[in-house]
This record gives sequence, C-alpha cells and structure tokens, in this order.
Amino acid sequence: MMKTYCIHLAENTQEIDLYEYIDSQLISNSRVSFTDVDQYIEGNSKLYFFIPSYLVHSFSISRNEKETMEQFKARFFSEHDDIIINSVSDNQFFYHHEKSLVHLVNKNIINEFNQKINALGCTPIMLPEHYLNHFYVSESILEMNNRLIVAFEDGTGHSSNYLNLKQYISILNQGRTTLRSTFINISDEPFVKNIVKKPVFDSVSLEELHRNIMGLKLSEIPNLFRYQFSIKNILNRLKLSRLEKIVSIGLLLALLILPNLNIYFMKLYENQYKEATLEIFQSINPNTKRVINPKLQIDQIIKTSKIRPTVVITDLDIFKVLDGIDLDLINTMRVNVDSSTVELNFKNVSSLKYGIFMKLIQSMEVQIIDEDINNSDGNINGTIKLIYNDE
Repeated sequence: MMKTYCIHLAENTQEIDLYEYIDSQLISNSRVSFTDVDQYIEGNSKLYFFIPSYLVHSFSISRNEKETMEQFKARFFSEHDDIIINSVSDNQFFYHHEKSLVHLVNKNIINEFNQKINALGCTPIMLPEHYLNHFYVSESILEMNNRLIVAFEDGTGHSSNYLNLKQYISILNQGRTTLRSTFINISDEPFVKNIVKKPVFDSVSLEELHRNIMGLKLSEIPNLFRYQFSIKNILNRLKLSRLEKIVSIGLLLALLILPNLNIYFMKLYENQYKEATLEIFQSINPNTKRVINPKLQIDQIIKTSKIRPTVVITDLDIFKVLDGIDLDLINTMRVNVDSSTVELNFKNVSSLKYGIFMKLIQSMEVQIIDEDINNSDGNINGTIKLIYNDE
C-alpha cells in the first residue's frame, strides 16, 4: 500500500503540519520540524506539499498557439511589469497549460523547498495551498493556520489574515453586485457578516479537502516541483540501509571505473606481448628491430637461415644434424647412433620458439617418430624423437 503525505507550512515556516494517509485514510498527523522531515517520509510514497499562497503570485493568461515559451515569458513580463515588484530574474516562472495560469515564486524560496523535498525520495506534487479550497468550491475563502486562503474561479489565489480581510473583500467586490465566495471553516463568522452581505458559510474537514486533491489527475494540478538529479536523491528514493548505500555506491563506481581499468590493462598486456615477441625474434635474429607481422617475419627468417637442407649419410652426420638445431632451446638431448635417432627434451620453451624450431626441423631430412609435447599457457614442455636418413 502506497502512503500519501500532505504537508502545510506552519506560521513560522520552520515547522510543518504533516498528515499521513494510507488508501485515503488518515493514519496520523503531527507538527514536526521542517529540517527533520526526512525522518517521517517513506520512499516510494506520494507527497503533496502546499506552499502558502502569499508566497505565490498567480496570473490568468493564455499562451498563443504559435508562441514559443521564451516569447510567451517575454510577453507576460512586459504586460505585467507594473505589478511585479521585484526583479524579473528573482522569480521562478511556471506555466500550467490546462488552466492557463502563470505562477511566480521567489527563486530562493522555491529552491529551498525543492532541495529539501528532492532529498526525501518520494513522488512530490508542490502546489499553492489555495487549490485546497479551489477544487472544493472554485471561488471560496478557507481559514487554516490563522490565515485566510482566497481562491478565485480562474485558479488564481492568495492568502491573508483577518486584519486584511476587509480590504481584500473590497477588492473581490469590485465590479460585482454581490460577493460569490463561500467561506469555509471560518472561526469569526460575526466579523464576516459585518463586512459581507448574506455570506455563505460551509464547514469541511481538512482531511476531506486532502482526499479531494488526491482524487484529481496530476495533469489538473499545477506542480511547481522541479526534480534535481543526484546520486543522493536516487539512494534516498530507494530508502536503502547504510550498508546497502555503501554497496550501491561501490557498484556504481565499479561500473564507471572498470571499463577504463580494463582498457588500461589491455594496453599494458598488449605492450608486454609486443616486447616479448620482439625479444624472441631478436634472440633468433639480432637484426630484428620491430615485429609487425610475426608469421611473415618467421617465414622470412627461416628462408634466410643458413641451415643446410640435406644431411650427408654417414654415422658422423648426426652431428651435422645437431649443428642445424638451436641447442639453447633444448633441455636435454640423447643421441643413438645405432638407431640413427635423436631424442630432444624441451622445458618451458615459448610456443613461438617451438614453432620456429619445428619449421627448421621440417627443412631437414629428418622425421619425427614420436612427439610427447604439452602446451601450458604458451610454454612447451615434453620430448620429441627424431630419426635421420642413414641410407
């Protein structure tokens, strides 16, 4: 079951009234410090954060169909320059297409709210508090937290106190014969009756107003929240334990570092392989300066080697056979003149050198009659037995 929270700022704005719902049923409500709000909000929940309407300036204005957002903003500020007191750059601009409304909020204020809510790891909807009563009775005045929240039919609104109510009602009555606003949860009805003819009073619980908002489509509600991407916000949204956060950060760093680390080691191994290959070629032919095509260069070395391709057939010619063999490659050697055989033992000879050796053997008039060779990680170990032609 997903939890839903509703937050209202207290009069001092350092505390909040927090309402917790499960399936639209109120579970708890309490006043807590705004600083400690992250201790009360669960991740993967929904949060309605109601900004006091005296902090939001609302305007009813439509954006032209062919107008870009930048053009629309320029036109808006040009048309309302006389009523916007602070600098244009100090305001965060929001436009809600469905209700054709512009909301302006001081950047410092909205950024502070955004920063705190971003860290909660929930799905937030940040809206002016006059929508509480606007979506209940479109044109109404709601009393809450010692302030009067005024909602107009077009979706604009404001909040004030009783001291300014008389002046505010005078503004509401301009151009009208009677005031159409409904007064909701008003504590001082006699005061209202003295300044309003035949006022309409209504009473409804705050929980009911909350549920009314929760039942709306998100597209119907102007959302002033702006998500700020960060690893911390993602981890808070997942609500991981301390250990899980450490592991998650470690895995994320690994994903970022390992590819580069792999490239580094691949280049290192490549350079080591090139150096080792060059060393082998230089041991065979000291004139080798670099290795570009190992197979081609091996064939060229074999072709230009001074090994005699034939062996003279006498008992002593076995030594001529041995003379054509690189004895540095051989661990031990046994010669049987009677059977015209040579047994060669290899120990930790590179497969590249062994391949060259076998090509040399093939160029001689000898025959391999037994081969017991093991290739382990590119190193050759084992024994071969050769017989030379004694006819």
